[in-house]
Amino acid sequence: MLTENFHNWMGEKNLLDVSKRYSKVLSKVIKKCLNPVNEEVVIIGDYGLKDRNFSAILSYAYHLAAQDMGLKSDVLLQSPKKKGEYAEEHIVNRLEKIDDNAIIFMNASNRMGSIKDVSYRKFIKGRMSKFCSSPSLCYIPNEHIEDFIAALDLDYEKLWEEHRYIKKKLDMASEIIIKTAAGTDLVININGVMGRSADGFYIDHGTGGNLPAGEVYIAPNANNTYGKVVIDGSSRNIDGTILTENNPITLTIEDGTIIDIDDPSEEKLLQKSIHWAESIMPNNLASRQIGEFGIGLNPKAKLIGCTLLDEKVRGTAHIAIGNNLWFGGVNDSPIHIDQVFKNPIIKIDGEVLNI
Repeated sequence: MLTENFHNWMGEKNLLDVSKRYSKVLSKVIKKCLNPVNEEVVIIGDYGLKDRNFSAILSYAYHLAAQDMGLKSDVLLQSPKKKGEYAEEHIVNRLEKIDDNAIIFMNASNRMGSIKDVSYRKFIKGRMSKFCSSPSLCYIPNEHIEDFIAALDLDYEKLWEEHRYIKKKLDMASEIIIKTAAGTDLVININGVMGRSADGFYIDHGTGGNLPAGEVYIAPNANNTYGKVVIDGSSRNIDGTILTENNPITLTIEDGTIIDIDDPSEEKLLQKSIHWAESIMPNNLASRQIGEFGIGLNPKAKLIGCTLLDEKVRGTAHIAIGNNLWFGGVNDSPIHIDQVFKNPIIKIDGEVLNI
């Protein structure tokens, strides 16, 4: 049950009507993406940061949507968590008591926090629940909340069909070549690797992923990516995401490893993020290696400087630097930072992918 304190806090922040405005779209998301059959719904969020309360807004909106559908719904909030921190005790206790085959929504300003030394995803999958996660919501300014909601309001059947088509092509392929007018010229070996689909099709228990949906992605074969990538969309780092259209970052890659970063900014946040990861795991090349190639397919997503949306934008592609253990790769790193670039021409085994 939604606690009275949370309801009152939402009222004090003048956020109740904002959540109510979005509940209709979220009812569609619950129905289409999760196909509920009287499952218990547990929603985990946080109170957000100063003037960045989207986690609470989204959590309350999901609660209203679930109630409107006649589902039992419970909302739990905590203070925002950073990488390496733990979820608060009342969150852990509630999750340990959750029904098998429940539906769980996680909406975090940054991260949810670990649960007894395991990640949220590992814990939830062990319970065979359906789950949806929306992390890093503090990077969405209030003026872009409407963009986030719009990216949820989709023709999901059409989206699923396109995801299945592209995933099948990747599953059967050996090589991807990506070029852009901005200067990207990249070759990736994917022979024998299976693609993954973040399509929002989470109707089976034990399945889940990010929302908004809209990417097909794959872990390249280790040491088999080479060329150049011009990051002219957005660049994720350990402190957040920056838009790079006006200051593109160029990566030079050999044998799957970044050997040069040409970054015109003074802050050099990408380099600092890699150096930080290397200080955590020294003598480990994984924090400089390409761990992912992904294709954005969400027709309503926009580049706003939040990776959760940026990597889903139709007409973009992205690579990620670092960890890919959870989707079939071998890179063990404390970072997984996505780099988005625009207008790619993608060839799969020599055939142009028409999107």
